[in-house]
Amino acid sequence: MAAANAEPIVAPDEDAADDRDSSLGDDTTSSTESLRSSILDYRRENGRTYHRYKDGKYNLPNDDQENERLDLQHNLFLLTFDNQLGLSPPNHSDSKVKRVLDLGTGTGIWAIEFGDDHLEAEIVGVDLSPIQPNLNLTPGGYVELQDIDVIMKSDDGTLTEDNALFKWNKLLEEAAIKLGRPFE
Repeated sequence: MAAANAEPIVAPDEDAADDRDSSLGDDTTSSTESLRSSILDYRRENGRTYHRYKDGKYNLPNDDQENERLDLQHNLFLLTFDNQLGLSPPNHSDSKVKRVLDLGTGTGIWAIEFGDDHLEAEIVGVDLSPIQPNLNLTPGGYVELQDIDVIMKSDDGTLTEDNALFKWNKLLEEAAIKLGRPFE
């Protein structure tokens, strides 16, 4: 009989998180853009909306009333599990989980809370209906940044022009100028 705490026979592949395939290209916009209009074409029945994927196979609606029920169900699970998002080892705060796939993510509340507890993890939520919250700023909205100096700098030369933070900062500076509110 093998010991319960035996080391794994095969060591985990550290590059396993990189599942990019150069033959597929690196622009996913075109592959999902046309899907958006069809996925939002909900079927209406008895004052409720339902997704059209395999029409009629899934019996629950996807409207605001259903979203509230799903969030209530999430809270009931939290009460049942003593405020834990789950009982398996990846749910423990010290698990250092790298990737999580939430199938049937619903409103996304579990995935969002799991992400808040596991900042090191990449979390992907998949559902039949795109009912998850839009975590972006609507046109005309405000962004409030609080920093001593909004222009990012580095004294050791690590903030180069090809760095994402540098690019973001440059775009932010250009946007402020276009809005007539330069930082200087």
